[in-house]
Amino acid sequence: SVTGVQTCALPILVAVKKETHITKRSISKFSNTKKIRARRKPGRIAFLGDSVMSGFGIYVNLGANTKSFAEIGLSVLTLNNSRMSDPLTYNADRVFIMIGTNDCVGNRSDSAIENDMDAYISVCKKLHNKNKNVEIIAMGIGPTNSDRVPMDNVNRYNSALKRRVSGMSYVKFFDTAKYLKNSSGKLDGQYSGADG
Repeated sequence: SVTGVQTCALPILVAVKKETHITKRSISKFSNTKKIRARRKPGRIAFLGDSVMSGFGIYVNLGANTKSFAEIGLSVLTLNNSRMSDPLTYNADRVFIMIGTNDCVGNRSDSAIENDMDAYISVCKKLHNKNKNVEIIAMGIGPTNSDRVPMDNVNRYNSALKRRVSGMSYVKFFDTAKYLKNSSGKLDGQYSGADG
């Protein structure tokens, strides 16, 4: 296992441009098996987050080994302080977290965003303490086209999240906003609900 993650070795073949007198007579460096580590398929998958993440449970068939713990209006502080019991009991092997849009309403200072990040990191650590093999995908929050949730807040939140999880081997950051932005940096209209 690598960094506490259950893995299995997979052989990789390397192509050689053409056979030479060396490769005909002996085993060259190109003939040796190389190994990489690949994650095993997760037994259980969980989704944590706010109303945006709750859409996964509404619009996607999650399957038997997948459960959503997303709630409309949920903040990262509330998730950390009072909503972790059920996700911890479920004990998923892979967890997708997308939370923070509610935390970015109005004028948010950098220190307020850092407090949110402390709670976010605490959520990740609780999941990891429960299951040392957990893989967490920290999904940055999506862009908006509403002044209620200013894009400056969204961008600072996502930057802080990416920075804070970068040293955690069991957490990977996914830049959700990158795929949902239009040319002006706001939420593309084709992805927008009534509240923007």
